[in-house]
Amino acid sequence: MSRLEVVDADVTFGHGADRTVAVAGANLAVPAGAVIGLVGESGSGKSTLARAIVGLVPLTRGSVRLDGRDALRSGRGPRPIQMVFQEPSSSLDPRMTIGESVGEPMVRRLSRAARTAKVAELLGLVGIDPARALHRPAAFSGGQKQRIALARALAAEPSVVIADEITSALDVSVQGTVLNVVREVQRALGFSMLFISHDFAVVRYISDAIGVMYRGKIVELAPTEDLVGSPQHPYTQALLASVPRLGAPRTAAPAAPAAPAAPDGPDEQSTAGCGFVARCGRYAELGPAGRRCVEDDPLVDAAQRLHQAACHWVAGAVL
Repeated sequence: MSRLEVVDADVTFGHGADRTVAVAGANLAVPAGAVIGLVGESGSGKSTLARAIVGLVPLTRGSVRLDGRDALRSGRGPRPIQMVFQEPSSSLDPRMTIGESVGEPMVRRLSRAARTAKVAELLGLVGIDPARALHRPAAFSGGQKQRIALARALAAEPSVVIADEITSALDVSVQGTVLNVVREVQRALGFSMLFISHDFAVVRYISDAIGVMYRGKIVELAPTEDLVGSPQHPYTQALLASVPRLGAPRTAAPAAPAAPAAPDGPDEQSTAGCGFVARCGRYAELGPAGRRCVEDDPLVDAAQRLHQAACHWVAGAVL
C-alpha cells in the first residue's frame, strides 16, 4: 500500500491564443489502501489528470508523489501506478491471447510455469475462467474485457490503481458486476485507488471519499457520506440535484444557475477568484460582498478544512 499525492498540478495544451488549461493547480491525496472517487462533468479535467499521474501527458507544473518520492521518475520495470482505461478493447491487443496480455507486465524473471500460474490466479481473481486464457479479446463481452484489463493492471503488482470511467461504456446490468469485482479485489489486495467517473451513484458505492472537479480544479473533497449528504460547494449541489431519484417526478434536472455578470466581470477564464462564480446562484445573491468571490481564490482556505469546499461562504469558512 502506498500514499499517492498530486501537488499543485497544471496541465496545459497548446501555446499563445491556442493555449488550453486542462488541469489548474489540482491537489489530491489518495491515502494508503483507500479508494478516492473523482467526479465532474465532461471536460472538467478528470481523465487528463489521470493520464498525468501515470505519465501519459506531461505536467506543466507540480508533481506526483508516491510515499513522498517522485512517482514520474521511477526506473525500469513495472510502474507502481497502473491505469485501467474506459474502453478495454483499445487497451487489449486483439492479436494476443488474454493470457499473453495479462502476463506481459509481469516481472520477466518469472519462469514460464510461474507466469502461467500467476495469469490463472489473476483471471480467477477477477471472475474469468482461467481455462479461457488462450482465447483472444474478441471472444469476450465488454464487461469481461474490462475485468481482463483490471487483471492486466494487477499483473504489474501496483501499489496504486487508477480506474478511468471503467463502467461508463457498459450496460447498467453489467456495471454492478464490474464494480463488485473491483471492490472485492481492492479489499483483498489492499492497493490504493483513484476511481474516476461522471456517475455519482457509482463513485458513492465504491469510494471512501469523493473529490469534485470543475474546470481543472478540485473544488470539493470530503468523506463520501459527508459530501453526498451535505454538499457544500454550489457546483456539487447542482451535480447532485441532477441525479435522478426513484419516485421523484420527471422534471428537467436543475442546472447550475448562471449569475448575472458584474460590470468588472466574473469571468470563467479569469485566474483570480472563484472559477465557478459566473454560474453561481449564491454569488448572485451576495451583492457587494460578492467582490471577494471575484478577487480571492477560495481554494487557499479550503485545504485547511476537513470538508474541503472551495467556497468562501460555506460552514467553517473564515469570513
